[in-house]
Amino acid sequence: LQISLSQLFQANQNQMVTMADDDQSECPLCMEPLDFDDLAFYPCPCEYQICRFCWTKILDEGNGLCPACRNAYNSEQPASFKPLTEEEIMKIRRTKKMKEQARKQQQKTTDNVNKRSLNEVRVVQHNLVFVIGLPARLADADVLRGAEYFGKYGRVYKIALSRPTNVGGGGSNSQASFGAYVTFYKSEDAIRALLDLRNTEIDRRMLKASLGTTKYCSSYLKGHTCPKPDCMYLHELGDPNASFTKEEMNAGKHNEFEERLVQQFLSNQKKSSANHNQKQAANAAAAASGTSSSGAGAAASGGGGGGGATSSKSSKKASKKAAAAAAAAACGGSNGGEKTGKQQQQAPHPQPRH
Repeated sequence: LQISLSQLFQANQNQMVTMADDDQSECPLCMEPLDFDDLAFYPCPCEYQICRFCWTKILDEGNGLCPACRNAYNSEQPASFKPLTEEEIMKIRRTKKMKEQARKQQQKTTDNVNKRSLNEVRVVQHNLVFVIGLPARLADADVLRGAEYFGKYGRVYKIALSRPTNVGGGGSNSQASFGAYVTFYKSEDAIRALLDLRNTEIDRRMLKASLGTTKYCSSYLKGHTCPKPDCMYLHELGDPNASFTKEEMNAGKHNEFEERLVQQFLSNQKKSSANHNQKQAANAAAAASGTSSSGAGAAASGGGGGGGATSSKSSKKASKKAAAAAAAAACGGSNGGEKTGKQQQQAPHPQPRH
């Protein structure tokens, strides 16, 4: 049995390089990575491998039993322990480094493939409105930014004009039609402008509006830093629900996504309007109840004031009468006392009659 165990542990010792990079190179108890010396440490013949720290903790503070087979550990000597040599440690490190490099290269290749596929993808921007059919007199970003045009929907971040196209095939500049990419700070303002511009006519021309799409920056797709500080293309992955290929856009998938955004905006508007009306009704009811209670309080205070005036007048009269009676009693009492005193003084010595 000892020979077979030693042979088994020797075979495990030869497989340390492979195990060094496996998920099993962590201690199942403390979940910490096994040190180089722990890779060849087996405290129990059942081959349940743990780190030396947990083994010592089980012996000192636990029951001293193997967590797997429940046999008692040998506190004097583990079943198998042979520290790795310097050459084996270097071999493990080289293997891990090679695997890490291969993993990074694979990840880089995958990213490049994914980025190349993004070259044909367009992402719908929630805050970008594309309008076509603008006359030549409005082909000015500053004019369109004003409160008379796009500025009335919200704060505008940027306006970019497209190349003019001639209406009706004529060469006159007065018949030229322009397009504009209007970027708002808020997506709600863009949806509001989209709804208002759908049925708008300027100079007998019906405007067409939709949410604009943006492609990925070529520098980003190549893995380089974009040199343009004001580049309007995407430099990070966009919303997958708003991303569409050219085939999907030809099938109108982006229009369906746009309509869902519009319906969501309208639903939110209805909810906010209903909440606002409820608040106004509650405030009006509270104001009405406050006015009625204040009127009732004023009436009650007015009635109480009249009764108080009457009672105060009667109390004044009663107090005057009581004061007069008290004064009279005091005067009468004092005179009577004086007479009685005189009579008592004169009683022992009567005056003789002449």
